[in-house]
Amino acid sequence: MKMKSGLRDTIGFIGVIASLALVAYEVRQNTKAVRGQTLQSIAEQAAEISFLGVNNPDLRAALTKGSDGDPSDMTPSDRSILGWWYSGVMRVTENRFRQYQLGVVGQASLGQLGGYAMVFRNAYFKEWWPRVRYQFPEDFAQYVDTTLIPLQLPDR
Repeated sequence: MKMKSGLRDTIGFIGVIASLALVAYEVRQNTKAVRGQTLQSIAEQAAEISFLGVNNPDLRAALTKGSDGDPSDMTPSDRSILGWWYSGVMRVTENRFRQYQLGVVGQASLGQLGGYAMVFRNAYFKEWWPRVRYQFPEDFAQYVDTTLIPLQLPDR
């Protein structure tokens, strides 16, 4: 009787270990899938932002004027268009930053997927960011200040 009880315990123990191994495997696979979906979503966001500029002549004109190094040439309409666009860009950038903090994407992915894009080197961005910085969480604002802003083009 003792032998049968020991055999049942051993089989039960092996079953528990096999179940735990299966759960660990499934969690690992799910983590990979989530990372892949996140990277796909980030790439789609970047493409959407780019295509918006391509398809919207007013935004293209505002970006061009804002990039010329002297945002004083921008009209109120240009400033409004670019301000709203930057609001969206910064929310996408904050999302990338949060995904990085969670470990879903690495630092290399953060930069490759738009974290160091030309849009942050735009002269208008230098003027716009200090006015809206308070609207963002402090840790993200610090990231912008210490990582994105230093990469801007020098004043002409």
